[in-house]
Amino acid sequence: MNKRQTNFCKGIAVILLLIHHLFGNYEDIENFSVICTPLSGKSLAYLAQIFKVCVSIFVFLTGYGYMKSSQKMNDKVNSTYGEVTCKRYIRLMFGFWFIFIPALIINFVAGENVYGNGRLERCTNILIDGLGLAHVFQTPTINVTWWYMSYALLLVLITPFFIWLTEKTKLMIIPITIIVPRFLIDIDAIGNPHFITRYLLALILGIICAKYYSFERVAKISKKILYADIWLFLLLCVAIGIFRQRIGYFDISEAFLAMIICYLTVRIIPQEVKFWKILAIIGKHSLNIFLIHTFIFKYYFSDFVYSFKYAGLITIVLLVISLFLSILIEQLKKVLAYNKLENFVLKKIYQLYEREDVRTGKEIGIR
Repeated sequence: MNKRQTNFCKGIAVILLLIHHLFGNYEDIENFSVICTPLSGKSLAYLAQIFKVCVSIFVFLTGYGYMKSSQKMNDKVNSTYGEVTCKRYIRLMFGFWFIFIPALIINFVAGENVYGNGRLERCTNILIDGLGLAHVFQTPTINVTWWYMSYALLLVLITPFFIWLTEKTKLMIIPITIIVPRFLIDIDAIGNPHFITRYLLALILGIICAKYYSFERVAKISKKILYADIWLFLLLCVAIGIFRQRIGYFDISEAFLAMIICYLTVRIIPQEVKFWKILAIIGKHSLNIFLIHTFIFKYYFSDFVYSFKYAGLITIVLLVISLFLSILIEQLKKVLAYNKLENFVLKKIYQLYEREDVRTGKEIGIR
């Protein structure tokens, strides 16, 4: 799976995210009189709840991308995980801060106080939220959807450990990840969408698929049997979705569903067809869309977004507005030289690890 294919998967995840947030609550469908043709309101809500898998897709891609980045840096002496971790952390936070600061200013101008009453309390909560850690410390946040920022930052830190653990245990890491948490943690906590173990298996599956080139191998075998994998995995998507809704085990069902969706995306969508370029563009802007879409459809312009009545049209409107704002944000970053500041910080980190590689290499006689 190359970078463009990864963006295809992110684009799919973004669309699922918007549908999940817009229609996952049946009361919203009723209150805004959403027309769901050809589905019923309850069927749309049922489907939108399954689309919670979007989170597992992002986690899967994190594990996959992290492993691929580490593989590409195998020629380095000792900086592989440290450099990849710093790079991912810096890029994630720089993307977050550029949206967090204007959102904070708008919040204050609008006279909305979500951070508490005392000056010290407000400053502390703003700092924690600005670091993306509000969910970790259970402090107020300016945007409830940003709970995933805490999770994404945690993933940056823990993924190297699970890559190491996968190297040691091979495929046994899959049953270990499924079974061990159930001995240590309450099952209800594992099913909590904001709890770390909910998406741990998705991370592991991403690491494994990258490590063993699973997508490429399955696709190569399936071409010899008339692309039977596509039909098989489509049926599995339906079966796992129903299993998720009726039985649960969200950590397991969503992890495998995310993996299958990513595989089908890579297999079905042709890279060379220009029509699908829009999906890659959406994926490229996935972070910005994630950070801003809740402000649009929930906090400030809900009546406008839902005024388009038809579920499909509502989703398209929210997607177009979010994507348009994201493109403006990226252009503003260039005008303000924000990207140069980010690249400067990354360059300093690269130089730091390069010096460390040279020092270590000399010590062991490599250079």
